[in-house]
Amino acid sequence: MMIDVMRRNKINCIYQPLNHSSHWFATIGDNERTILSNGSSDRTTGSHPPPQAPPAPLENPVTDACLSCICEASSGCDTAVRCNGDVCGMFRITWAYWADAGKPVQQGDSPDSQNAYANCVNEPYCAANTVQGYMRKFGQDCNGDGNIDCFDHAIIHKLGGYNCKNQVPIVYQSKIDECIQRKAIEYGAVRQ
Repeated sequence: MMIDVMRRNKINCIYQPLNHSSHWFATIGDNERTILSNGSSDRTTGSHPPPQAPPAPLENPVTDACLSCICEASSGCDTAVRCNGDVCGMFRITWAYWADAGKPVQQGDSPDSQNAYANCVNEPYCAANTVQGYMRKFGQDCNGDGNIDCFDHAIIHKLGGYNCKNQVPIVYQSKIDECIQRKAIEYGAVRQ
């Protein structure tokens, strides 16, 4: 089975579920690609594509589509969600996660102010910047597929930068898989 991915708005959508039962990825890149699934060979050359060198770190490594999926899986992207226990905002971010992300703040706020954490992670734009900062620090290939993509970002977001090779909770995994499949259709991935 092969999946063709078309470039739209500078986003190449490549999708793979976390459970590895079929292959769909979410990455960003400058080149159009044909993605192979279930060990298939490249339809033009009959061989597997050569391994690629890891990309240079990106200013914002997480695509908007991936941020949307992480948000959906975390809280249903409910902007009314505030702090509950040790997590805050629609991305359900802890203070430690925010600190590891570089303590981003809203304009006019100081990282050292008492309310900087809650003010940031309860505001969608600052919360998304927090996720980007965390992924700049901890982005890695968690699922061993040779790519750092949305599935890795989603795993890192849920399990943390040091635990991303652990088992992902099934409810979260299912929400990520469903969202990424919707995004594949939305951004033009064609399943053959």
